[in-house]
Amino acid sequence: MSPTFHIVHARADPQIIAECHRIREQVFHVEQKFPLDTEFDEVENVAMHFLVRATDTDPTTGETTVKGVGTIRGTSPDAYPGKTCYKLSRLAVLADYREHKLGRRLVESLHEWIVEDAIATNRPAVIEAHSQLPVIGFYKKFGYIPEARLFHFQYSVSQILTSERFVPFLLCRASNSMKMELLTKT
Repeated sequence: MSPTFHIVHARADPQIIAECHRIREQVFHVEQKFPLDTEFDEVENVAMHFLVRATDTDPTTGETTVKGVGTIRGTSPDAYPGKTCYKLSRLAVLADYREHKLGRRLVESLHEWIVEDAIATNRPAVIEAHSQLPVIGFYKKFGYIPEARLFHFQYSVSQILTSERFVPFLLCRASNSMKMELLTKT
C-alpha cells in the first residue's frame, strides 16, 4: 500500500523545524556531501518551514507510521536586509520518496503561502531561488527564469532564478449610484 502525504508548515514549531533540519541534513550533507556548517543559517528562526509527512500502514501488522520525508523553506523580504523579494530555498526530499512528485507539491504550497503573504502585506510576489545546475529544469516548470550569471554556492555551481506569482488584486469602480463595488481581477 502506498503512503499518503500531507504538508504542514510553521515558522516557530520546534518539532516541524527539527524534522525539516533532519531531512536537509540527510539530503544535503549525507547524500550530496555539502559541509554541515553551511546548511543552517541566520534565517532559520524567521523562515516558514514546509514539511511533507508520509503516513504508511504496515499491511502485516496494521501499524501506522508518520514521518517527515520532504521539506522546503520560504522567507519573506523582511528576512534579508535590502531584499525586496521572497526566497525559495532548501528544497529536499528523501531519496526513497522522490518518485511521488513531492518536490512539486512543496513548491506549490510555498507559492500559495507567498501569494497569501503578498496580499496581506501589500507587496509583489516576486520569488528568488538559487538552484544547482542539474535541477534548473524543475524550477522552469514553475515559471522561474534563470539569470545569466553562474556562481559557486556551497561547493556547487548554481544559478539564481526568479519568478513572479500572480496576485489577485481588488479594483474599485463607481456604479451609477456611486456605490463602490469591489471586483476581483482573475
